[in-house]
Amino acid sequence: LRVVGTFSSSQGIAQVFAGISISFCILTSGFTITVNNIPGYFIWIYWINPLAYTMRSVMLLIFSSSAFDEEERDFALDLFSFQTDYVFVWTGFGLLLIYVIMNYGAQVWFLKYFRMESSGARQNIEENVDQSTDTEKVDKADPELVNLEEMEKVSLVFRNLSYSVTAKGQSIDLLNDISGYAEAGTLTALMGSSGAGKTTLMDVVAGRKTSGSISGEIFVNGRLKDKKYFARISAYVEQMDIHSPHVTVEEALIFSAVLRQPESVPYEKKMHFIDQVIETLELEPIRHFEIGFKNSGGLSTEQVKRVTIGVELAANPSVIFLDEPTSGLDSKAALTVMRGIKRVATSGRTIICTIHQPNRSIFESFDRLLLLRRGGRVVYFGKIGTGSKTLLSYFEGVPGTKSIPNARYNPATYMLEVTGAGTNSASLVDYANEYVNHPIYQQNVEAMEKMIENDRGSARPVQFDKEFAASYWMQQQQLLKKCLRTYWRSPNYNLVRYLVLGFMAFLWGLAFFQAVSEGLNETTTVQSLVGVIFMAIIFIGIINMNTTIPQVMFERAPYYRERASKMYSAAPYGIAVTIAELPYLITSTFMFVIIYYFLIGLIPDASKMFLFWWIFFLYITFCTFFGQMLAVLLPNQQVAIILAGLSTTMFSLFCGFIIAVEDIPSFWQFMTYIVPTRYALNALVAIQVYCPCEFAPSNNITDEWCGKNLPGCDLIDVDGVKITAWAYAQEVFGFTNDVYVDMGALIAFIVGIRTITGFGWTYVSHLKR
Repeated sequence: LRVVGTFSSSQGIAQVFAGISISFCILTSGFTITVNNIPGYFIWIYWINPLAYTMRSVMLLIFSSSAFDEEERDFALDLFSFQTDYVFVWTGFGLLLIYVIMNYGAQVWFLKYFRMESSGARQNIEENVDQSTDTEKVDKADPELVNLEEMEKVSLVFRNLSYSVTAKGQSIDLLNDISGYAEAGTLTALMGSSGAGKTTLMDVVAGRKTSGSISGEIFVNGRLKDKKYFARISAYVEQMDIHSPHVTVEEALIFSAVLRQPESVPYEKKMHFIDQVIETLELEPIRHFEIGFKNSGGLSTEQVKRVTIGVELAANPSVIFLDEPTSGLDSKAALTVMRGIKRVATSGRTIICTIHQPNRSIFESFDRLLLLRRGGRVVYFGKIGTGSKTLLSYFEGVPGTKSIPNARYNPATYMLEVTGAGTNSASLVDYANEYVNHPIYQQNVEAMEKMIENDRGSARPVQFDKEFAASYWMQQQQLLKKCLRTYWRSPNYNLVRYLVLGFMAFLWGLAFFQAVSEGLNETTTVQSLVGVIFMAIIFIGIINMNTTIPQVMFERAPYYRERASKMYSAAPYGIAVTIAELPYLITSTFMFVIIYYFLIGLIPDASKMFLFWWIFFLYITFCTFFGQMLAVLLPNQQVAIILAGLSTTMFSLFCGFIIAVEDIPSFWQFMTYIVPTRYALNALVAIQVYCPCEFAPSNNITDEWCGKNLPGCDLIDVDGVKITAWAYAQEVFGFTNDVYVDMGALIAFIVGIRTITGFGWTYVSHLKR
């Protein structure tokens, strides 16, 4: 399996190849299909199969021990047509040792001579952007570009904000009595050293914190903020650019605009607004490109950052929060991003932005600065001024503060150094205390009081009739369109499933070619038929389970972002994902059954074939949705895949094939009732092997009503007694003719798993703030 992982281009592809490899090994191991039933064209695989040698060696060791006499040993080995010569123990040991050395060598060779990495992000898009690097270029804002649609202008005032968390039984203060404001049409910077609390402050003001204790007041247009409706007028651009990878730039913006702008706004007007956003953020050259993944041909970091801003701007918000929008960008890309942000601010929106050590051009594009020190205390809040003169004048007026080295020195760097937030400096001056005792502090307090009073009298309160801008049906329509498009553009997920299911159907069909049509007149034939059905549901189930986990993980983070932005509720999202998945499940399972059914030679009856497919479809649907549930509830992909493997082991162990139901210990018997594989295997075997005869006639079955043409009514000699194949299946495996009960159980499992997943989408979030 390590070799498979070495030459696979992705984790999903590796899991598929691993599944095929394991399937080959188990199928020709002599257990699922006994050796005498393996076709001649596959028998060579049996003789080079490491699992077959392992099984022979282990069985010879066990049954050659003193715990079993010679008769018992021969009976057990003959049951699976294994050789009884003890030399096969050492043959197996030697061959397995050779396989270990060969696999290690193959892994080293692949790692040395092959690279499975992508060539990286798309770099050949010619964008007509101004690459100037001076302040004037950042500050310029073409009125025609920023003439975005009218929106409700909003001012923010936050007063005496404090925030603390509990760690190891102790309360830790992250923000300490912070006050400030942001006016419409201005760009406010939150700065400080790492750990000073700038992102924490922005999260508190934006209402994104999910834990901790918050105190203080936040006013929106002079009134206390209503968290329920604040998300409708605000946008949050996260530091990590989170998008659905299989949508284009334009589609992402349209999706945001349709679901976040009021439904009363005509669709044509929303599309015109999208055109303005694309032009403002200079996204026209990449308008029809899929966002993709940065390391596999997707948009570059700077392009995706502008898309992230565009997605939030498409909602036509009054307030925009940006968490370090230039992080990870070079100076040219950072200037391009900041130029777009400045244009958005010029359109009358209130923008609050955290930023870490910007260059001079970017720093001086901000109107105000709120500077924090470690411990979450304010060091400075006020205007930056033209050429940073206001800011420099303030700090140079504080006793013990050195002057800026020269006129070309970056004011942002100077400010961080003198306050002890730089990389190579520590301050002996308590700048937080100096700020509180400075006249500018009192001026800010008076300005905040005045803003609250004026806004309360002139600005409209932020209120809405409903929590979401779009109606339920509009949410459902847009989500279904998005999910169907995502599935169609995911060949690594869906095309691989079709190829694997087709391959597996041919593999198992050829391995048991026309065996049923020749009659079930031997115990090994019945065992092999049950085994090949068991293999089909287990391996196709786990392949669907494991491939759906990464697919859900790709979409989980965008879902959290969109849910926090009040785009839609969990119910339409869950329904959309379900509907988008079903066409692929229906067609892929039907393709598999058509190939598999007739190659094996199962009963040539349309009603039985369609019933066989329906049960198989229900089980594979359960496995797929079970994988989605794990991806929703568990913290990461690795844990989900581990638990998927553990669950499949439990499904296999208690389904009645590996261990007969009556042989399962009494304290584990309850598992046979809660394992869906038991119901699927029982129904699929019963459809093909059921015989209406209660008892076998002494010679042969001749009564028409007794099903003389049914393979399950073929006679088998068991210790000199003639019984039907169905009776043998009942006696050995405990199967019953309860197909419709099994069908109902599988449907109940699907509904139950989908309900749990819905609760997960509604209440579970692994993005903790």
